[in-house]
Amino acid sequence: MFFATILLYTEITKNYSQSIHAKDSYAKIGMIYYNMGKEKDALIHLKKVVETYPGTEEAKSALNNIKTIYIESNNVDEFIAYTKKIPEAEITQSEQDSISYQAIENLYMNGNCQKAIDGFRDYISKYPDGAFYASANYYLADCLIKDSQRQEALQAYENIISKPKNEFTEKAILKAANLNFENKNYETSLKEYCLLEQIAEISTHKLQALLGAMECYYLLGKFDSTIITSNKILSLEKI
Repeated sequence: MFFATILLYTEITKNYSQSIHAKDSYAKIGMIYYNMGKEKDALIHLKKVVETYPGTEEAKSALNNIKTIYIESNNVDEFIAYTKKIPEAEITQSEQDSISYQAIENLYMNGNCQKAIDGFRDYISKYPDGAFYASANYYLADCLIKDSQRQEALQAYENIISKPKNEFTEKAILKAANLNFENKNYETSLKEYCLLEQIAEISTHKLQALLGAMECYYLLGKFDSTIITSNKILSLEKI
């Protein structure tokens, strides 16, 4: 069925190349190949639309589909290089940031942590002020912990903490504090638990921060602070 349809549209492109239907036929052939899992053939036909019919709605749609294919195959650099050859297709730095991250996040969400680790490292290196810097570090840390690379995971959490507060800040502080506690770095762990207590907007984070701080105070021999913190916990649990 697919091949019969491809042949039909191919006939249109050959015999009616100047027709308004030609560009639509190239695009449809490209999407049929894409749905068949033949990304290379899909790209050939979609690029034909972009390059032969610049500025048209079909060209814009084809370029968007080309972007999707490159993102799904984690070949964002190839897409960016391609857009630089097409005057109407060149993308902004912000768009490059976004699609670079999207491709890596897809790997992470699909459970491919091994490839995602390299991707997140590359993204963090290329976009230190990127829009997705915090999430890239957080997901990188998650993959690193699964891969028993706890020290680098700790660094990723600290990267998040060093930035202005964002949706990952509280979780990153808690995880960094826990890792430092496991490493018996009680002073550093205590500082992070105390920081979390100060900024936490989520009540469970505040409670975990106080419990962690209490343990650190105790292990550091700071018994007065241990008692004060335990009273804070009791007060918090009554609220």
